[in-house]
Amino acid sequence: MTKDHPPEDLKPGARRFWTRTIHEADILRFAELSGDKGRHHMERGADGRLVAHGLLTATLPTKLGSDWSYIARTMGFDFIKPVFSGGVLVMRGTSSGQVAR
Repeated sequence: MTKDHPPEDLKPGARRFWTRTIHEADILRFAELSGDKGRHHMERGADGRLVAHGLLTATLPTKLGSDWSYIARTMGFDFIKPVFSGGVLVMRGTSSGQVAR
């Protein structure tokens, strides 16, 4: 797969699906990496869980870039509710086609 030879399965309608569990260690590593050590990320709530960083959860779609050798130019997110340590995220991606580089 190169610039001149995109992945064979990157055609309109091609799909990807996967899940990822957000572990406490992921949240703590992201806090170190990003510098965002807000109390809600570093101290467990009454239920013993941490709140994941919104931008940590937003990294899930980057797997599409890896699978399809795609460089995103824009992304948009709506953070509807918090994700806690132990939470499972589901990603579904559909190709709308290829764009010439």
